[in-house]
Amino acid sequence: MTKKYYIIVLILFVGLFSTQGQSKGLFPTKLKVYVIDILGNFVEGAEVTLYKNKEDYLASENPKFKGLTNEKGWITFKKIDEIPYFIEVVKGDLRNYGKGVQVEDIEEGKKNKINIIVE
Repeated sequence: MTKKYYIIVLILFVGLFSTQGQSKGLFPTKLKVYVIDILGNFVEGAEVTLYKNKEDYLASENPKFKGLTNEKGWITFKKIDEIPYFIEVVKGDLRNYGKGVQVEDIEEGKKNKINIIVE
């Protein structure tokens, strides 16, 4: 009986440490974007676009992700890559062009957050 016990403990021990490096892949990487106007109000219905590089951002071409903020002024993009995205936000005459347009330090397997101010 003790030999079986040691074998079970050994299997559990090996299984625990062999999955630690894989834990990041269990949860999708997300980016939650809050859109705020210059008075500090959250902006509903703003179009948020993520670009993979500066050239696409400047030309407004090849968006990687796109969507509208909800009634609380935010949108979450799921299953994103861990790269520094360029963000464009537009609602009518309001936009963020030139003000904090790049998000860096996206951490894998986490819900990353950023505030974007539109004027």
